[in-house]
Amino acid sequence: MKPTWPEGLTTSQITHGVEDLRDGLNDSSAKDGQTALELSEWLVKLDLAATLLMNFNTVTLMLGMGAATYWKEFWEHMRRPWACLVGMTCQFVLLPAVGFGLCLAFHLLPYEALGVLILACCPGGAFSNFFTFWVDGDLALSIMMTALSSMLAFGVMPLNIWLYSWRWTNQELQVPYIKILISLVIVTLPVIAGMVIRHCSRKWANYISKVCSVLGWAGALTCGALLMLRYWTTIVRSSIYLVIIAALTPLTGFVVAYIIVKTLCFVSIPLLV
Repeated sequence: MKPTWPEGLTTSQITHGVEDLRDGLNDSSAKDGQTALELSEWLVKLDLAATLLMNFNTVTLMLGMGAATYWKEFWEHMRRPWACLVGMTCQFVLLPAVGFGLCLAFHLLPYEALGVLILACCPGGAFSNFFTFWVDGDLALSIMMTALSSMLAFGVMPLNIWLYSWRWTNQELQVPYIKILISLVIVTLPVIAGMVIRHCSRKWANYISKVCSVLGWAGALTCGALLMLRYWTTIVRSSIYLVIIAALTPLTGFVVAYIIVKTLCFVSIPLLV
């Protein structure tokens, strides 16, 4: 006679039930693992799509910006490089110091502080040229500072990271030299191509600059949507202090840089006269 369990089930029935439960758990684990793998592959594809779109958008923007610029405007800034020097000083001296100070003021965690610091030490991006074009600013100066900051970043960026990162880590942080080089190439070559087009045909250059600026807005909004979708979980889990610093860092840089430039302009007027 087979022994019975309190619920009236036999040992054989219990054994089969445990085996069925185990098989069900294994199937569930396999499905979860498969779902996680599919999710990972989806995120990789989304990252790739966002990267390709950003690179294409940068090339499109810089082609349009180059088509809206005369080479003589670059030559004027090369003859009088004071604006570029002030811009590079604000980019690689002021902005890293501002980022470092805000990280200390808000007592960020090490990984958060290092993220802010690396971002503050990076060279200027191509979207600054895009915004300069739309607000009718000095586009030639903006493009020059973007290219110059990308070149200087090979030496100044690791120096700033070494100078400020000691507070949170003793490890050597890797500088993305290849990505900086790629950024320099996709910024300068389309600009040169656009300037050549403008030199050959002003009519086509005006048409290209308008079309590229519209495509730039579309690409920027699409890139923003993809990045929000990709990193939504990270964004939601970010601390409020990190969000505040993300807003204060560029704002502080804008205000202080504006004060410096206005002061230098007032001081330099009697010297130039």
